[in-house]
Amino acid sequence: PAYSERLRPGDSALLEYVLAVRAVEKATGVFLRPSHTISEYLEAVGGKLGPALPHFAHLSRLAELRLYAAAEVDPSLAKALRERVEELLGGAR
Repeated sequence: PAYSERLRPGDSALLEYVLAVRAVEKATGVFLRPSHTISEYLEAVGGKLGPALPHFAHLSRLAELRLYAAAEVDPSLAKALRERVEELLGGAR
């Protein structure tokens, strides 16, 4: 399985990010590697996301805040961003 498929975060905001990554992987063919940081993966796929880019970038920033700064992230916002990314990528999931 792809690295993103092996990730099973217990945090709902991070889970939404991982689900969005799976959709991005499917749409772009660029897979998240264990060596990628969140920012590095965003940079790797940014040029291939079209209108989904701002939503995936926002979700990526939220995931970084949650993961690295233990900041509170609204799970409903993370979910809405993930759903919008999937919608704009043609339902890729």
